[in-house]
Amino acid sequence: MAIRSSLVAMVALSSLCLIGSLVAGTEAVGTMPGGLKDVSNFANSVEIDDLANFAVDQYKTRQNSLSVAGMTFSKVVAAKEQVVQGTMYYLTVEVMEDGKPKLYDAKVWVKPWEGYKELESFVPSVSQIDTAAKADCSHKNQGIETVT
Repeated sequence: MAIRSSLVAMVALSSLCLIGSLVAGTEAVGTMPGGLKDVSNFANSVEIDDLANFAVDQYKTRQNSLSVAGMTFSKVVAAKEQVVQGTMYYLTVEVMEDGKPKLYDAKVWVKPWEGYKELESFVPSVSQIDTAAKADCSHKNQGIETVT
């Protein structure tokens, strides 16, 4: 009887240790499996630049418009990745349009074992829209006096 209760206690303790190490391991890594994570050293990554160029080229092809014909890739400003069935890349890309830099958020899905690469979305960056809105508001507010 004493051996049986010792065995039960040992199994319970082992289970707690295993659960504790799994939780500690997840916290140590700092990311949830399948969650977004920053791409390290993206500014010097040929692969990330190639994906950004691909995104710009695909966007221009899909738009089939003279308004984006002069759009050219400049640089990657930010890059995140998420492991899905393959890898989903979230890129903030700077492009040149009419000699002016503009930011776009691109989402590219890659499954290298299938030779699959697809542009999921390419939209003006939220940070660029915020900056433009703030500039527009400050311009409109010039000349307005505050009475106290």
